[in-house]
Amino acid sequence: MNGHPHLVVVEGEGVGRVFALAKPITTIGRDPASDVVLPHATVSWRHANLTTEGDRVVVKDLGSRNGTFVGVERIARRELAAGDLIAVGDRVTLKLAFARADERTPAPAVAGRAASAPLVANAAALIVRLRKERSATHDPDSSLMLMFVGMTAVPAPAPPVEELMHPLALACREVLDAGDLLARAAERQLILLLRSTATRALLAGGRIRAAAAEHIRAAAAAGPPAIVVLPVPAHAAVGAEALLLVAARRAAEAMRDTPDAIRTVSLHESLH
Repeated sequence: MNGHPHLVVVEGEGVGRVFALAKPITTIGRDPASDVVLPHATVSWRHANLTTEGDRVVVKDLGSRNGTFVGVERIARRELAAGDLIAVGDRVTLKLAFARADERTPAPAVAGRAASAPLVANAAALIVRLRKERSATHDPDSSLMLMFVGMTAVPAPAPPVEELMHPLALACREVLDAGDLLARAAERQLILLLRSTATRALLAGGRIRAAAAEHIRAAAAAGPPAIVVLPVPAHAAVGAEALLLVAARRAAEAMRDTPDAIRTVSLHESLH
């Protein structure tokens, strides 16, 4: 990968902070002696560590109460690739990035991002909310939707990822109602959890694409985002983590098939 590994805070508190993985083992936790200190109640005292050996970086959960996530998957141990997103607790998203020897640090965001960044949750917070919403929703008129919004058509040379994701998050925030959640679990993808019907979610997707045209294309000449809407089955006999994993896989397939479209995809067959 030709560079020195770093963790970059791309969402949540402390956007723009960079932690060099300069030691063989980098620790993450609430403990002030940790290399990456995250002083939040949902982070364990000794939560996770990263082992670095050349270009190889492995993250390991240390038996934390709330888990460590890579993308939308809760992991015990995982080798990381550049651009992987790590959720530790429910407040911060960390991205693995590599900087060349002639670079000081990766450039995580556009200037002023920390002050203007929209509130974007991480995968851990999304799973907690999905679990609560599924257990609390018994009204047949109150449906739950997962909407995956991804940047698939990126110009060459591509701008820094965060220059695309920040305005895309702003576009997504414009369609959210009270109680909805916007989260990030992949480098170029956002996930919305909506209390909505499929029809309203598709209309919201159209609004996101229109807003993205304004926020993104003028700045980066990127194409419109691909959008996949997945109604959450009311009586699926799987937990929130498994459901989100299946939904992410189905969304990825749909985005590959039709990268320039808004689609609705059913989860029923995939969950049986």
